[in-house]
Amino acid sequence: MKRPRILLLVPAADGSNWYPWLAAKLDAVKCKVVLRCTTTPLAALRDECDGDTVQSRSRDVVL
Repeated sequence: MKRPRILLLVPAADGSNWYPWLAAKLDAVKCKVVLRCTTTPLAALRDECDGDTVQSRSRDVVL
């Protein structure tokens, strides 16, 4: 079975280590994780996620 690809959008002002911790846990179960700050242009995120549509609302964390 193909493992899911997970996109974590990280708030720019959040200095906690919660997001890298979660990314490491997901990587341990072989889920590809793309970890990006929410200030990254959505077009760049789309390109990295193989053209999948990326939608977000400001200040949301998308799992």
